Order: sequence, then C-alpha cells, then structure tokens
Amino acid sequence: MSGKTRLRVSGAMLSGGIVLLALAGAIQLAEAGRAPRGGTFRVLVSPDGYDAVDPAQAYTAASWAVLDTSCALLLRRPDLPPPAGYRPVPEVAAGFPTVSDGGKRYAFTIRPGFRFSDGSPLTARNFAAAIGRLRNPAVNSQAAPFVKDVLSARAVGANRLVIRLSASSGDFLARLTLPFFCPVPLGLPNDPEGIGAPFSGAGPYYVSSWTRGGELVAVRNRYYRGNRPQNVDRYVVRESESPDFSGPVREVERGEADWFAGNPGVGIPIRRELIARYGVNRSQYFVQRAPNIWYLALNSDRPLFKNNPRLRQAVNFAVDRTAVLRGFGPLYGDPTDQMVPPTVPGFRDAKLYPLKRPNLTRARELARGNTRSGKAVLYVWDVPAFRVAANVVRGNLARIGLAVEVKVLPPGVLIARAGTRDEPYDIAFIGWLPDYVDPASFLVLLDGRAIGTRGNPDLAMFNSARFNRELDSANRLQGDARSRALGALDIRVVRDDAPVVPLYHTNDHLFVSKRVGCIVLNNYAGTLNLGAACLKR
Repeated sequence: MSGKTRLRVSGAMLSGGIVLLALAGAIQLAEAGRAPRGGTFRVLVSPDGYDAVDPAQAYTAASWAVLDTSCALLLRRPDLPPPAGYRPVPEVAAGFPTVSDGGKRYAFTIRPGFRFSDGSPLTARNFAAAIGRLRNPAVNSQAAPFVKDVLSARAVGANRLVIRLSASSGDFLARLTLPFFCPVPLGLPNDPEGIGAPFSGAGPYYVSSWTRGGELVAVRNRYYRGNRPQNVDRYVVRESESPDFSGPVREVERGEADWFAGNPGVGIPIRRELIARYGVNRSQYFVQRAPNIWYLALNSDRPLFKNNPRLRQAVNFAVDRTAVLRGFGPLYGDPTDQMVPPTVPGFRDAKLYPLKRPNLTRARELARGNTRSGKAVLYVWDVPAFRVAANVVRGNLARIGLAVEVKVLPPGVLIARAGTRDEPYDIAFIGWLPDYVDPASFLVLLDGRAIGTRGNPDLAMFNSARFNRELDSANRLQGDARSRALGALDIRVVRDDAPVVPLYHTNDHLFVSKRVGCIVLNNYAGTLNLGAACLKR
C-alpha cells in the first residue's frame, strides 16, 4: 500500500482457508486449449454495484471484474490461483522495467501487436495518457492516491514508456496491476463524470454498450492477439432487483444468471445452506483464502501498552483465536498469528503464537508485573458476531489480569475514531483488505511515520525507528528478494514488538451456475476472474 491504499473493511469478508486444487485443474484445462468456447456469460450485480466504464472512475468489485477482461495492462495478475496469481507478470510490457535513479525511474518497452477494438495500435502514448488522466485534478479520479508519487509518465516513441516517481516505492509494480492503469484511447475527455461505452482497453474483450443502472454488454475484441483466454462470446451484466443477497443467489441457483458479483457467504444461514447442498470447491460453491487480515490493534500511545512489549506479547498468547472465529459460522476464516496472509507472496509460517488454544502459562508469565492499571477499553463493530468475538477477547484477557470494557460502534464511526490521535481506546478490533496484493500493504499498517491528527491507518499508533528502517530496507529490494524480506519483517515485528494481535484471515466465497467452468479467484475484492471463465457445453 505504501500509504496509498485506502482503508477497506467489510463485514462481508467471510472465509475459511481452503486450497483450491480444483481451480488449478480448471486452469490447466484452459491453458491446454481444451476450455469450451462460446456462449453468453450472465452476471448479476447489486443495485449500483457497477459504477463506471471509465478506468479512472471505476471503483467497485464488479466494475473491476469487467475492466480486467477489457484491459491490456503493462503488468497484470496471471490467470492462476494464488499465490502465483498475485505475482505481477508482464502483459503489454515486453518484460519487467529497467529501474534506475535510486528506484525512481521506470522504463518499460511496449510489446507490439496489441490493438484497441477499432483496430488502432496500443502504444506507449496510450499508457501515458491513462496515467495523465489519473493525475489530472479535473478528472477527480479515485485513483489519485495511487499516483500521488508519480511525477510524470511520458512516451518516448511508440514503444517506450518512462515513469518517474518522487521517491522509491517497492510496491509500484503491484499498483500497476490495478484496473486504474488501463490504457485508454488518445483524446478522451477529462470529465469527472467519466466516459461511457463503447470502451476498449485493448484487452480480450471490450464494453460495447452500457446504460447506467441498466445493462452492460462486453464482447470479444477481434483484434486481440495476446495470450489471455477469450472463452465466452460475451458478458452481459445487469443489476439485481433484490434488496438483499438471497435474491441474486437464488437466480444463479435457478440458472437465470451465471454469477452474482457479491459475496454469497455474507449471511451465516445461506452460507451454511449452500455448503450443505453443493459442498465446497466441487462444482458451484467455491471458497478460498482471501488476502486480508483481521486483528487487534494495541494502542501504543496509551499508558497500558506504551513501551510495554511484554504485555502486548502476553495478549497474543492469551487470545483464543479459534473461539473468536467460532461465532462467525462455517468456513469464516483461519486463525493466524501473522499480518501477511498465506496467499500473499513472501509469507512464511513461523508459528509465533498458539492458534488452537491460548497458552495461559506463558501469557501470565509475560503479563506479571506489566498490567499497570489493569484496565483496557476495546472498540468493536456494532454487529452481533463481532460482539460475541469481543466477549471472547474480554474473557481471555480477564485470565491474565486485564479488565476489558467493550464499546460497540458502527463500522464507519469506529474507523474514524480509532484513526484519531488521542482517542481513548486501548484495543481496536479491525480488518484490512488492500486494493492490491503486496506484502508491504499489510506492514504499512505499522508505519508510524504516517500517524497524524486523524485518518491514521496505523491504529496501533506504533512508531518504531527500527521497524521503519527495516521496512524501507526491504522495499529497496526487487522481486522475490523483496517479498522474502517483507515476510521476515512480518515475523520479527509481530514476535518481538507485538503491536498487534493478528486474529484470522477470511475467505472469498463464490457461487456460480452449474454451467460455469474454468474457475479462478485471483481478481479484486474476491471476485471471479471473468476472463478465464468458460461455459460448459
């Protein structure tokens, strides 16, 4: 995130870690050229679930799922299950960029042969124009935080793109996989209302028609010569008339649609029913670990935890992570003791704290003489399952001498208040889902240099000079070396400094009609990789 990804938390982030071997098999089938071709893939979205065709304006999961099919990016996520599906690979770029000037200059060579749906060639100028629109205040793009450090993007001839940053940023390549960076035809207006259809980003498909609030149609780009699949003939996206999740799920179940671009596991009863009826990762209901984290932020600005790493470690040993998860129903998530999720490159399982049951002996040993006032205030969402989880935490900490007062708040209120300096909480129960997958996007939650008066992503108010140096050092590396260094830093800071109590990673849940095949879940916010999907004959 490098300080640029906005805080995204969702009560719909429901999970339970399951390896999707079936998905790998589906992709092998597609790669071997045996995926069925043809047909219309029907997508349902919630009311207002599709917000824009313009890549500078689109910022919903459904919009990004369609843009992923219609855009040919410099770097993209490969059509593979995670973690391989979260490692950026060159698409229109002929290879990874040449990086110089201390990590501030990126030079890309553009691969020839890509064309927009009208036949015009895709060149470096189209990428420069796209980034220029994101940076233009007149467009008022929601991508502005992601290009805040971009000083310029210019084309050098037809096949060379040079991007200059104000400072080195280890996550820049991961950011470039976002649909915001979709190339655009030259001469698009800088309109804050965005552009409409038709729209092509030189990908396998293009949006041929769209009516806001109505139907969207995406069809094959006949000029596409890349290596991404074009399995179906077209995608048709329409809004569901149902005010809740059950309606569109039933439409998919009846075969009236092929996929609902929402989380069918948002409600425990319907999740339990679908699992019982269809099983998991067999044919229609799929579950996969999501790249997110739920954790307790221990406020290091307050007297209880300030300069008190032994008590912070004690809390990590005392919390019953399995019991915390129990109230969220089946396949909600997997307990964890690390911030970086298992599906993210760089993760290494270090077994820092107990996951199945607390180690009260060790917790009491660490807490002895360090409980200070013996009182803590815990902020938690005003949602039934989270209230139950908070009561589990309260009971756990009572056993090491801490009396916890639970304060329930609406989600938005909790985020705003806990992100304010001097807010009187000691513990905040919070979740984090970054816009793009990178190990640093989880560790920046502990970068105290971002702490200000309000709007702080570092809810632990943790500011360690050592951690900041180690984070900067890891970010100066490239590729797998960088991921490994960040994974090692995740282990060290949670083990030694313990500014947070990682609790669990949640799952993405996906429900499709019985005719859908070639399933891959590596898209944005848990959505289906539409471009890889196929329809069974």
